[in-house]
Formats: sequence, C-alpha cells, structure tokens
Amino acid sequence: MFLVRKITMAKWRPRPYLPAGAIQADAISVDLRTNENRLSFWKCATDSEEHVADAALAIAAAGNRIDKIQVVVLEDRLLRDLGLTLMDSEGRTPIEDLKSSHTDVVYLDYARLGEIAGRVAEAARNRPQRLFERERIFNLIQTAADQNRVNRDDLPEGIRSRLSP
Repeated sequence: MFLVRKITMAKWRPRPYLPAGAIQADAISVDLRTNENRLSFWKCATDSEEHVADAALAIAAAGNRIDKIQVVVLEDRLLRDLGLTLMDSEGRTPIEDLKSSHTDVVYLDYARLGEIAGRVAEAARNRPQRLFERERIFNLIQTAADQNRVNRDDLPEGIRSRLSP
C-alpha cells in the first residue's frame, strides 16, 4: 500500500544555508501539521498515476477552490518499519467512494514526526515530482461530478461554482 499527502515541494528542497540533508522547519510546521498527535494520509493500492490521482481528487475536493496540488507518495512499510501505527479513519472529502481510503499515523511525538519528515524529505528529493496542475484538478473534480462520484451540493461553493452542469 502507498500513502499520499499534500506538500509544498519547494519546502523540502535543500537550502544552501542549511547543512546537507537538513529539513527546513517550514516543511515540518506547514506540511506535516498534526492534529491530536495524528498525521493524515490517503491510501492507494499502487503508486500508479490513476491511484495517486484519486488521492489528489480526495484532497482537492475538500478544498475551498481549485488549485494545483503537489503530493508525496510513500510506501506504508517505510512508516510501519519505524514502528509507527496507522489507523484507518473516515477521510474529510465529499467524494463518497474515497472516504474509506484515508488513514492517520497515530500516537505521534516529536521524534516520530521527525522520522516521518525524514521519509517525506527522501521521497520529495529522490522520486519524480507529483504535481497536479489546476486544469488537471478541475478535470478530476468535473469528471467525478459527471460520474456521480460526488454530489455537487457537497462541494464547497468555490469549487461548485466553477463546474459545468
């Protein structure tokens, strides 16, 4: 299984003023913001474009507007091998068939979050970038609406107003 999380790729790139391999504080405080010591991810069966696009759809449809999305993809075993616990939870997305594709890494503390940050940094620096431009996000949401994967009324107004009937 693979895990997908929205990030800002630029925050994970090396900076000349930081030691080699260091992770920017902004990357952790912005992209790995926790809630109740949990960190949210979307699950995918594979890291194929189709499966990752579904995770991007789940994320984008919960936003207030259509915007580009950058994601990082991790193998779940990388986190499990660290002794981290994943707990499935209903995802906050209006795409009904994707709500069950959500999981949280739970029982986090400073050290465990740092381990996750290391894995995210490694993936962001060494794997192909996963960028979904605005047009692609629009098309994903429009297609989901056309296929009745989402009730248009459940979408935020900023997204719903842009869709064709």
